[in-house]
Amino acid sequence: MGPLDVSVWAEFLSRAGTGGSIARYDVLVGEGRRRGPDAEDDDEVAYRNLLRKRVDVVLSRPGLDLVLEVKPIGGMSALGQALVYRDLYWQTDNAAERISAAVVCGVADLDCLLTYQVQGVGLWESESGEWLAPAVPVARRVART
Repeated sequence: MGPLDVSVWAEFLSRAGTGGSIARYDVLVGEGRRRGPDAEDDDEVAYRNLLRKRVDVVLSRPGLDLVLEVKPIGGMSALGQALVYRDLYWQTDNAAERISAAVVCGVADLDCLLTYQVQGVGLWESESGEWLAPAVPVARRVART
């Protein structure tokens, strides 16, 4: 998280809290990208880890993990990241039976609220101190190849 994200997260913790969930930060998801067949083993691992995605926060409680993207503005890009991170999290760390995704933001782009609701992605705004959209848990998914 960047400095602006950290202040939004601190506001969330003080106003909403974690509800007793265990918080993990900068959780790596996805596979990153391969450099190529000529790369050294050590270089390949470092390169792939550098290009893996990082979920800002995962809140875990028995049977449910909540993947959180923290942003100053909760708009389209934050929604897209939350959806992708949720699905990559299944593929990378699939301990939970159910998973949900949410965006924790300073200010919400209300033009996107309906899409958050349709997609089941939660939206918490520090300006109002409220959940504007609930995070809906989904069952495990498997990527089609």
